[in-house]
Formats: sequence, structure tokens, C-alpha cells
Amino acid sequence: MRTTMTTIRYSLFLLLLGLVLAACGPKTTGNGPIGNGEEDERPQVKEEALKKFKEGISVAGSNPQRAKQLFTEAVDEDDKFGEAWYNLGLLQDQAGEVDAAIESYESAIDTRPNLGDAYVNLGVIYLERSKSAADDSTSREARDKAKELFEKVVSDEGGVDPFHVQGNLNLGMIYRLEGEELVRAANADADMSLTLDMGTVNERNYTVPEDAKLKFAEAVRHVRKALAGDSNNITSYENLAAIYYDLDSLEVATLVCEQAIQKQVERNDELAAQLAAGKITQAEHDEKVITDKMMAPVHNTYGLIWLARGEVALAYNSFKEAVARDPLMTEALLNVAGVAVNVQDYQTAFQIYSDILQRNPENREALLSKAVAQRGLGQLDQAEQVYRAMLKDDPNFAPAMFNLAILYQEYHRDLETAKKIYEDFLALPTAEKSGRMKDAQARVDQIVQIWDAQKKAEAEQKKMEEEMRKMEEEMKRQEQEYQDANPEGGDGGEAGGEGTEGGEPTGEEGADAGGDAGGDTGGDEAAP
Repeated sequence: MRTTMTTIRYSLFLLLLGLVLAACGPKTTGNGPIGNGEEDERPQVKEEALKKFKEGISVAGSNPQRAKQLFTEAVDEDDKFGEAWYNLGLLQDQAGEVDAAIESYESAIDTRPNLGDAYVNLGVIYLERSKSAADDSTSREARDKAKELFEKVVSDEGGVDPFHVQGNLNLGMIYRLEGEELVRAANADADMSLTLDMGTVNERNYTVPEDAKLKFAEAVRHVRKALAGDSNNITSYENLAAIYYDLDSLEVATLVCEQAIQKQVERNDELAAQLAAGKITQAEHDEKVITDKMMAPVHNTYGLIWLARGEVALAYNSFKEAVARDPLMTEALLNVAGVAVNVQDYQTAFQIYSDILQRNPENREALLSKAVAQRGLGQLDQAEQVYRAMLKDDPNFAPAMFNLAILYQEYHRDLETAKKIYEDFLALPTAEKSGRMKDAQARVDQIVQIWDAQKKAEAEQKKMEEEMRKMEEEMKRQEQEYQDANPEGGDGGEAGGEGTEGGEPTGEEGADAGGDAGGDTGGDEAAP
């Protein structure tokens, strides 16, 4: 029976930027409250700088380019104007001018050391750089810089804002990433992926070392602090559930997801009541409402939790609910299609992957999975073209090579070619990260066993054929000996007939005698 393995994907963490303009300008007296209510010890802001700042605030929503120019003019007038530096950095950040944004955020921090959002936004830039770094060393350096910036905001000892929501969320994510790295290092030879095999969940096989548990505990602590800062923050719930999922604390993870789902209902009912009573405006309602799109990652994570608990149908429903809440959520779409492939609903999977690729042609995961669906639909040539094109672009792309080997093993039944491709896969420098090394080696061993069994069967067949040949020769020999001894088979029968004429009954008499004897014997007692 053909086996289809599907890896289910995590939802991506939502990195929250503190992208809010510092709309409340400082008082010209220099002693007004800033953010946390503390005295502003900064020198008095120059009047012309403050005028430019306020004008920038007023046009930021409608004309960000003009606002950026005004904030630049404000800091030119007064280079100690922290809020203006922050807003300039914010607009540069949004425009993709990352290097300029870094300088502006650093200036904001230098002049306003208690401006928490500046630290957080700067930290997010470094965190994003860590994800796109060319090597592990550069990535780790950037992530450590981001971690340092978040710590300065949320530290319980001297932090600018210990309950800063985005700061705690992002710091919690870093601790989670560090925990996951320790788990992977401790389970280097294990397949940690959550997979489906013909509708049955293959349990994750890994252990969580103590040092990883400490990292996860820190992650939980900071996400809970984010919730303390904003009890309605759905992203905090989703992150918390995902951390417990990592810890394999599935009951707790389930509870967190259920709390998040209930929170949306309660919070939105509360806001609707406030709007109806005239306590808030429509704009305030829309700003605070928990949207369906916000809930999509929760339902996707809920699906992962159900899968880990072996409940495929409930997981499938959760993934579909995530897609219903956000039809463009790629991770949820991939998971819906992944389950569809696994239960051999290849047409549904093919359509989903095609839709994803239409929006994002560079999505290798969707492209690879679409080829798997094509393979299931019998479009073997098209699937092979995809695999080979991907390997042409990236010869070390292990998933494409692994799937190409499966195509030859399970569909073309060309075991020799399949074995060669599996061996090429195992030699790839990226094979270990793919999580398929054990599977590939097992398939190579299986092919070798098949060949050994075939050789054994062929040898047994030859042995049987040789024995049958010898038996046939022996039968022919015996038949020939008989014919040689009885050149005319009819004479022997006549000789026997003449021999019985001498004194023994013949013909019907002999038969009657035999019959009577048999009847008498049977009438006395049964033969033992």
C-alpha cells in the first residue's frame, strides 16, 4: 500500500511592532509626564521644533512622506527631541529605510531613555535581521541584540516598562526559539515532526532537556506579563498555547486556546454594549474589537494541538476554521491541504496549493506540496518536472530530492533509481535538517531487503526447477526401463490369464468368491 506522509506546519509568530506615533508632544516647560508618568528631565523643547512636530502628527495618516519631512525638520531644530526622533524612525521603518530607522530609534533612546516603544521597534528590526542572516553567527548576534533591547524595556529590575505588551511578547518568542534550539540539539537523531500517515497521527518522538524547560519557562513568564499588560491580547494567548504545545503540555495548551476563543466572544460583546450605550465611538470600537483575522492563528495552533492528541477530525475542523477566519493565512491553508493529501483528497489539496502559489509563486513549500498532490492525481511527469526544476535551482534542496525518490520507488517502481536518489539525498549537507534521514535510510534498507528477498526467491525457484527437472528425468528413466522390460505390454496380460486357468476359479466365479469372502468378513466384526 502506498504511504503518504504529511508534515503539519506551525503558524508563524506575529511580531508586534509598537508602531504608534508619539502623538502627545512634550510640554515646553520640560517637566511634563512622558508615558509612564515620570518627570521629564530633558531640557525644554524649542518652540519651532514643537511646531514642526505637531504639524507632522496632524498629517502622518494622510501624508506620511510630508510627516517624515516635518519630523526631520523638528530634530534639525532640536536634536534632543526624543519623540520627534522616534516618529521619524517609525516612518522610516514603515518605508523600508531600515538603516535610517535604526539611527533615528537610537537617537530617540539616547535623548529619551524611558521611551519603551523605541527599544521595542529597534529590537524587532534586529530580530528580523537574525531571521534573514546568511550564517548562524550573524543570526545569533542580531538576535542577542534584540533580546538585550527587549530586556531593557521589560526587566523587573529597572525596566522602562515591565509590562510592555509587545516587548514581553517578542522576548517570550526569543526564549521559545532558544528552547526549541536546545530541544533540537538534544534530539538530533530523532524525527520531531508531527506527521500524518494515511489518516493516522505519528506521535512526535522527542525529549525536552532541563535547560530547554528553563527557556520555555521564561517564555511563559514573559507572555503572561504581556497578558497582564493587556488581558485582551489574543496574540499572547496564541503564543502561550504554542509554548505549551512545545512542552507537550497538551491539556494546558488546549485550555489556553479555549480561553482565547471565549475571550473574543466576551470582549466583543462588551464593546458592542459600550457602543450601544454611547460610551465609546465606532472608531474606538473598531480599534479594540477582536477580529476574526486575529483569531485565525489561535485556531491553527488549536489544530496542531488536536493532531498531537491524535484527533485528526477535530484538527481538520480547526484548520478549516482558521482558513474561514483568514482565507489568506498560508500556514492554515497548508495544513488543510496537508490533511487533504493524507486522506487522498488530492483534488482539494491541488486547488489550495494552486491558490497559494497564485498569490506567492516563490512559496517552495506550496510548490513542493502541489507536486505531491499531482503525484496522487497520477500526473507523474508534471510532479517530476517540479522536483527536478527545484533541484536545478537549488541542488541542496533536500525535500525535493526526497520526494523525487518516493516518486521512483512507489509510483514508477524503479527501485534501482530510487535507491540512488535516496543515497544522493543522504549525502546532502541539508539532509539532517529536513528530518527525513531516518526515513530515507529505512527506505534504502527496505529496497536492499527486497532485492535480497528477490535473490533468495530466485534461488529457491531455481532449486525447485532443478528438483522438478531431476524428478521428470527420473520418471522418464523409470518409464523407459519399464518399456524396455515389457517391449509388448499386451503379452504380459495374456500370460497372467493363462496362469489362472490351472486350478483357481476364473471369470465370474473368482469375482463371486471374492465378494462372498468380503461379505463374511464384514459381517462378523469390524476391522480394527
